[in-house]
Amino acid sequence: MGALLANNIIKSIENEPPTYESSDMLSASARWLNGNALSDALNIPRPGLYYWVLMAGQCIFLAGMSYIYRSVPSWDKKKVASLKKILWMIVVESKWGLNNKHATFDFQYVPEYSTLTELHEGKGPQIQRSRIEMRNLKAFFAGAAILVVVSWCGWKVTSGIVHLSTKLFW
Repeated sequence: MGALLANNIIKSIENEPPTYESSDMLSASARWLNGNALSDALNIPRPGLYYWVLMAGQCIFLAGMSYIYRSVPSWDKKKVASLKKILWMIVVESKWGLNNKHATFDFQYVPEYSTLTELHEGKGPQIQRSRIEMRNLKAFFAGAAILVVVSWCGWKVTSGIVHLSTKLFW
């Protein structure tokens, strides 16, 4: 039953606003957060290397943005205030949210055990890429480039120090 629910959650939010993420990206996200052992037990499909790279890019992007905003308190306060407005607009005011209407349901889920659905079958590789997936890919390559440049600079500084110390002491 857990596998059925996990896969139906992925199926229900794939290619839906506001992120329009593919099922492969959502599967990679679930595997990244839950680990491969639990994800295998839940029959969550294994995405390809491309989607693992996208998840790494998402982590690089979100960590970078979080540390940048936290380092300047005025930016952090402004970001919190703007996120409150944006989330209110997405959840309450948008046409795919509540559309400025009160919710007509209780905010509590009571499962109906008589309702069964079938396990989602993967559709294979998808060609369409969302903006978020492309942002994550760019963030991964930017993070990798920064890592290469910092490593190269560290190597040059270290080799220069070693070279200088061998001339001075030998």
